Amino acid sequence: MKILKSSYNDIPFIYKLYEAATALMASKGQVTWPTFEKQLVQCAIDEGRQWKIILENKIACIWTYTYDDEAIWGDRNQDPSLYVHRIATDQQFKGRNLVSHVINWSTKHAQSKNLKYLRLDTVGLNKGLIKHYEKNGFTFLGTKQLENLDALPDHYSKGPVCLFQKSIPTPNFNYNNRQFRPVKNSENGETSKDTIFQYAQKGNILTSTYKGGDIVSGHLIGLVDQNGTINMRYHQVNKKGELMTGTCTSKPEILENGKIRLHETWKWTSGDNSEGYSILEEI
Repeated sequence: MKILKSSYNDIPFIYKLYEAATALMASKGQVTWPTFEKQLVQCAIDEGRQWKIILENKIACIWTYTYDDEAIWGDRNQDPSLYVHRIATDQQFKGRNLVSHVINWSTKHAQSKNLKYLRLDTVGLNKGLIKHYEKNGFTFLGTKQLENLDALPDHYSKGPVCLFQKSIPTPNFNYNNRQFRPVKNSENGETSKDTIFQYAQKGNILTSTYKGGDIVSGHLIGLVDQNGTINMRYHQVNKKGELMTGTCTSKPEILENGKIRLHETWKWTSGDNSEGYSILEEI
């Protein structure tokens, strides 16, 4: 299984899945999707919000997402959330519960953006669909009759909207046995892409040894908070034979592949006492 961004080449098959999903809705007496404007799909692709699951070298499932959905969620739109729309599965892969993979991917993506909720909506009171989303970890918040329909596809005028919400869990960060490499550093820093950090963690205490590039030997120690932020102190010997020391705050970001990117602000407590910024990525 692969989860990838959609491209313009996928557009014909995206519409094929939309048509099949619409026919299935009609056969069950549900509110059906309209023919979505091509610009809507193109915009999602251009912005990297249209995604697909590949199984057996075929597009098995598609969906899109947005970070803003005021027309449907009203005042609740102020909550930092990821809104998932237009999930469609190829019936050839029926029974594989691909929706669960969409939800798992979306949950990780929301975590990487430090969002609070994952949200879905459906039009019409479909008890089977309500149970399906509840089984996948969503809370059914009830129905809502939308008032401003101008910015929404036509099917939103055909019935009440069911709202679903799932809280995004705070990641349980543990850096033990993870390796990191700098991918960006200020000019006054000494680490580079050739510097490898080996992390160890016990409880909330983090330690690391590192070397490579201009660093002959380095050590750090820090405390990890509940959000994974590291408050650390470091010392290192460079190729010039100088002992350098400093402080650093490192904030994590979970990447779409599940690995961690660290955004670091630091300050030398030796030398010129200057400040800098670096990014480390898990190897």
